[in-house]
Amino acid sequence: METMIITSLIVTICLICFAIGYAIKTARQKDLEDKKAEEKERAKRIAYLKEREQKEKQDWENLLEERTKQYGMLTKHIHIQIDKQKDIYVYEDTKTIFILGDKYSFSEIRSCTIDKEVIRGRTTTMITEPDRFEMNMQELLYGLGKKYNVKSQTKVINTPDIVKYNIYIGTSKISTPQITFTLKVSEKANEIKNLIDIIAATNK
Repeated sequence: METMIITSLIVTICLICFAIGYAIKTARQKDLEDKKAEEKERAKRIAYLKEREQKEKQDWENLLEERTKQYGMLTKHIHIQIDKQKDIYVYEDTKTIFILGDKYSFSEIRSCTIDKEVIRGRTTTMITEPDRFEMNMQELLYGLGKKYNVKSQTKVINTPDIVKYNIYIGTSKISTPQITFTLKVSEKANEIKNLIDIIAATNK
């Protein structure tokens, strides 16, 4: 009788071990399959993004080539936006300028002003709560006659000023009487103003 009980117990333990081992193996296999699926999906996304980037690059090169055929060689390019199609492109031979993707003739450009805007930074004082473990220790010491001292930390955070340059370009176009955009670099803002002033001077 005892032998049967021991045998049954051993069999039960073996079955449990087998079940645990099988469950672990299955979980690892599923985890591995999930990782392979994630890697495959990631590879597909990367390939798609590269293909789209290449297509956008080719489309942009084709557009520049077409502009060269229509308006002559590019005279000046000023980068102002993340989207390069929104930059400033000047074709002096045909007196044509592209601003934020729109085409203007030199005769339509009237003026340019810059409005400097300063957003003042802030000084923020943050007081952190005392460490809980340290407080508990201090309370124990206080109970033994020691001086109770709750510590806190004060942190001062200084946010710098933000300077923006708002550009306003006046035109004679009824549909777009004013072109407005913002820059963060004074040199770039001055470069644009000098360019627009030169173009506007030719219309006087």
